[in-house]
Amino acid sequence: MKKDDHIFLGVCSKLSEFLNVDPFIVRLCFLFTGSVILYFVLAYLLDRKETM
Repeated sequence: MKKDDHIFLGVCSKLSEFLNVDPFIVRLCFLFTGSVILYFVLAYLLDRKETM
């Protein structure tokens, strides 16, 4: 993950890296779907996965 892609909790950056797409596209998807709860669930799970 590039450090300059990390904006807030790094969810979109990590997800875009996994899906091999631009982080901007992932951010737009979260913005237009209003998936705030999903965003924070993914933030928790992705952070937890890195510490294991």
